[in-house]
Amino acid sequence: MHQTNPEPLGELLPRTLKHLRKQHGVLFEIQKSWPRWVGNDLAAHTRPVSFRSGRLTVLVERPGDSFTLRYQIPQLLRFLKAATQDKAEEIIIRPGEPSNFTS
Repeated sequence: MHQTNPEPLGELLPRTLKHLRKQHGVLFEIQKSWPRWVGNDLAAHTRPVSFRSGRLTVLVERPGDSFTLRYQIPQLLRFLKAATQDKAEEIIIRPGEPSNFTS
């Protein structure tokens, strides 16, 4: 069995944090901008939860909010494209549990 030496934490941690920022940084920026893009009322009942391969997945608490969000998709895609250097292609709207939302 081949055994490798453990990598020092001081070298591993910066690389890991950089990877996490790259992977989740765009979603964090979207979540931060979300109330400005959709308004505080709609933002209180919707939440962007994933941004992968150009697709933003948004959880929606109430059916009416889903309708309102779908109506705003063209404008939201423009905001997303600007925030992601034109990598956004689609917004997926899914029902979400009310417990997933903060009040």
